[in-house]
Amino acid sequence: MTSLADKIADYCQEKGLRNSFRRVQVAGLLERATEPVSAEELWILLRQEEFQMSIGAVYVALAWLVEAGFARKIPGHDRTFRYALPA
Repeated sequence: MTSLADKIADYCQEKGLRNSFRRVQVAGLLERATEPVSAEELWILLRQEEFQMSIGAVYVALAWLVEAGFARKIPGHDRTFRYALPA
């Protein structure tokens, strides 16, 4: 089975895009999540794992992952979007 990081690398190569370490880190956390998570929750998890990334960079990575089809954006009842891998 191909890992999500490998799928992202293949996608970037096919599209002629740079494969961003930040995208892969955010995608890796989504892959490990057992339920949809908010951008802020992902940012906190990244900081706990000692990855220096701004909350803005997390949002940019999530937007790219959603647009490329690697993640889905789920509206929450508290006006906060949550993110998860596609079903």
